Amino acid sequence: MIFYTFKYTLIREIRDKVFMFLMVIFPIILALIVGTALKSDFETPTLEKSIIAIVDLDKGVYSEALIDIFKEDSVKLLVR
Repeated sequence: MIFYTFKYTLIREIRDKVFMFLMVIFPIILALIVGTALKSDFETPTLEKSIIAIVDLDKGVYSEALIDIFKEDSVKLLVR
């Protein structure tokens, strides 16, 4: 019973041109428009090197850890 109801409802909806437009073509068109409008938001920005200065007045454990982080090679690509 449920299969026949589903089958005939599907056949009826497929014959309706407005339904086909709204359910198939419109989402594709909308995705293309939104994708084109937001294309620049999906690009990765280029980062320039930044100049930083660290003043270590307390010579504590956490300040040494922070200085060690800035001495790593991966961070040196971003800071001078």
